Order: sequence, then C-alpha cells, then structure tokens
Amino acid sequence: PISNAGTDAMACKWQQIPIGTTPNASYTYLWSPPGLVSNPTLSNPTGFITAYGPPTEFIVTTTEPSTGCFSFDTVLITPKPVDTSLQVTGKTDYCLGEPFSTILSINNTSSAVQWFDNNTALNGANNTSYIPSTTGDYWARYTQLGCTDTTRSVHFDVFPLPVADFSINKDTQCVSSNSFAFTNNSSISDGTSLSYLWTLGDGTSSVAASPVKNYPGKGTYSIKLLATSIHGCKDSLSDIVYVMPNVNPAFEFAKACTNRPTNFSNLTNENGSPLVKYAWDFGNNTSSILKTPVPFMYDSVGTYKVSLTATALGCEANALTLVKDIRVNAIRKGITYPSQTVSLSINKLIWALFDSAGASYSWNPALQLNNSKIKAPNFFAVNDVKYIITITDKNTCIANDTLQMLVLKKPGWYLPNAFTPNGDGLNDIVRPYLIGMKGLTKFSIYNRLGNLVFSSVREGEGWDGTYKGRKLDSGAYVWILEYVDTTDKKVTQKGNLMLIR
Repeated sequence: PISNAGTDAMACKWQQIPIGTTPNASYTYLWSPPGLVSNPTLSNPTGFITAYGPPTEFIVTTTEPSTGCFSFDTVLITPKPVDTSLQVTGKTDYCLGEPFSTILSINNTSSAVQWFDNNTALNGANNTSYIPSTTGDYWARYTQLGCTDTTRSVHFDVFPLPVADFSINKDTQCVSSNSFAFTNNSSISDGTSLSYLWTLGDGTSSVAASPVKNYPGKGTYSIKLLATSIHGCKDSLSDIVYVMPNVNPAFEFAKACTNRPTNFSNLTNENGSPLVKYAWDFGNNTSSILKTPVPFMYDSVGTYKVSLTATALGCEANALTLVKDIRVNAIRKGITYPSQTVSLSINKLIWALFDSAGASYSWNPALQLNNSKIKAPNFFAVNDVKYIITITDKNTCIANDTLQMLVLKKPGWYLPNAFTPNGDGLNDIVRPYLIGMKGLTKFSIYNRLGNLVFSSVREGEGWDGTYKGRKLDSGAYVWILEYVDTTDKKVTQKGNLMLIR
C-alpha cells in the first residue's frame, strides 16, 4: 500500500488540523503519536499540538491486512510563532501600605488582551501590561496570529501589617528603685506569629515579647517597639519613660532654748527634681510641710528627734527621711543687780555676774562704756544709766540682767546705809564719796561696843567688813566721816551702817 500523511501545515496550540487522505477499505491505518490525533486508526483524522516549539511529526502506517505489507508517510504540524511568555518586573509580595510597582507584561502584539485574577476577568485590564494590587493569581488571555492563548499564572501576595502596641506599668519612676514593665499588645489580622525588637533608649535592646527594664541613671528615655511579621511586614510604636532623680535630705538647726525661736535650715540636695514635697516632724507632735519652716519654739527642756522627709516627683515610693536629735536647754532667768552709786567723772569697772565659756554679752544702751560687748566694761560716770545686759550662753539661751548705775553730781558726801561683803563684786566694800569737797580727813567705823574696827585717811579707801583679817558678824555699825569743805572748814558727819552677810 501507499501511505499518504497529508500536507504539512501551521497551527495554533490545540487547533485541529486535518491530516491523512481518503480511506481505502482494504487497508488499515495507525497514527503516531496516537495521543495527538482525534482517532489514530482513521486514514484522515485531525491532529493538534499542545505546546509551542519545534514542529511535531505525525507518522501514519498503512497496512494491507491480507499480505501484511505496509508503508509509512509523515506530515509536520508547525506551531505558529505565538509568544505566551509572561514577564514579571518587581517583587511578587508586598506589605499593606507599600506602593505597588510590580509590572506583569506580555511580549507580543496582540489584537485582544484580557487580564484575569484567578478566573475573574479584571475590568478594564486590556493592555499588554498590568500592575496588580491585591493578593491573587494573575494571568492574561490574548489573540495573536489568529491564535487565542494564555500566559502562565503568577501568584501575587499583599500581606497584612502588624499593629505594634504596648503599655507601661508606670511611665514615671524613681532612679533609686525603678522597674519598667513593657506589656506587648501587638497583633496582626491573619493571626500569624510576630517577632519583636525593642530599643530601650539607653543603647540597649531586647527581642523579648514583654521585657522588664531597670535604668541606673536619671533621664528621659525613648522606647520603641518594632513588630515584624513572618512575611517581613513591620510596624512600630514609640513612647517615653521618665526616670526621676531622688533627693538627699539634709538640714541643720541652731542650738535650741525653751520659748525661744529655733531656726531650721533645709539643706536638701534636690538633684534637679522638678518637684519635691517636704514633711517636718519636730518631735513634740508638731509638724510642717514648708520647705523651710518658720522658726519653731519648744516649751520644755529635753532631747527631741527631728525628722525631715523629702519626697521627689516619681519617687513617692522611695521617700527618704533624715532624723537628728536636738537638745533643748532652759533659759536662765534674768537678774536685777543691786544699784551702784559712783561720783561724777569716776571711771569704774562694772561686770555681769554670769560667767560661762562661750557666752556673749551686750550692754544696752551702749552709753558711757568703753566696750558694750564684753563681760566687764569700764563705766564713765556722767549720767545715771540703767543697763539691760543681754547674755547669750553657749547653747544660745538668752537672759536679760539689769544693773542701775547712779551718778552723784551735787556737792556733798554720800555713804550707803548697808553693804554686803560676800565676794560677789557688788557692794563688797563701803566707802564715802565726796563731791566737790576739798578732801577727806578721816573715815572711821566702830562696832556697837564702841571699838574702832576700821580707819582710813585716804580718799577712795573703804572697809570690807573684816577686822584684823577676821570677818565680822552682820549687824549695825557706826561711822564717822571727817572732811574739809569748799570753805576750808573741817566738817564731821556721823551715821549708822548695816553689815549684811
């Protein structure tokens, strides 16, 4: 038999092309490849191609069954030069919110183009290129050289963004004791896992989901949480925490006396804290919230515990307290000294009775004295003066003593009617004062038996209450004063004197 496979042809993919010749009932036919023909046992089936590329050779074998003789013939079906390639320019996965820049394109001149997402035709997508913007499988159907075909499918993903979120147990804490707990509340809509990166504002970082951080120094720290999805999509959130400085409480006070204001000086180092609250406790059920309290008075002698509590902003749980003991001393009662009488123009040493190491003295008014700030100044007799002697002891306790100085100005004589020779420096010696007279002749003192116990002819010399070195008893004595007046007349005066011990 003579085989006839037909005429070579060009075809579109899957296009049915007639091949072979008119059948002869005496023969049998068999085509190869059998899967690319409509019926491999017909003499004239249709053939087709399933891919673009080199020509496909179809072979027919024609057999005469009675003799077993056969022959071969071939025909070529060549694919039309249709380009079904699909080019992808850019990446195929995005995070939501990114600008889409990926271009899908076909490299041919087409009479008709339609882009699809899965099996859904995209409205208006009829150009040779397309920019996808949602998750899907994209491909194009087009017509070229009379052939309608499709490109491969490209999967495109748009992944959701995570939502970074966190809370802080307390955003303002104290430098001396702080523990910032960051609770991670981040999420993502597709429920996939997230990874985390914390930057903690002091050069350190953490990848823990919810870290805890202690800061050793005061300051303002910027906290940032970066949440990243398994697809690399990111979101971040920032916040600020404050580490506040604590204070160093300190105070001083002057030595204290009862019923006298005591000043308390607040020397607290606030270390730059914007707000510090103070609480004073003076140890006797009284208190103050002033930074520097008003001068405070204690009414009882004793030792009191004074405390100062300083509370800085952010350090309320770490308030610091300093306690000191203060000794409150008693103020000595003022003394009124016996008055002293001196002659006009006399320079006399006078003194305060209180004597203690560290004491200070102030005579007021500061008149007719060589120095008003010493214990024993010299008095210049001009006028009568009543001195208030303010004496401050080593504990700063103040007492006011009083001394009246009397100055004799009229011509004549003066003798006190009593004296107290007790060694206190006041009225220890009795002596006559002559004002304007020409001179003393004699000054004598007799006991009640008439015995002479003292005699002097020197003006200014006096009796100290002794006789031959022995202290005489208290009692009444008689004095005789002899002097020369301004007319050169000798004058004698007599009187009584009381010795008091």
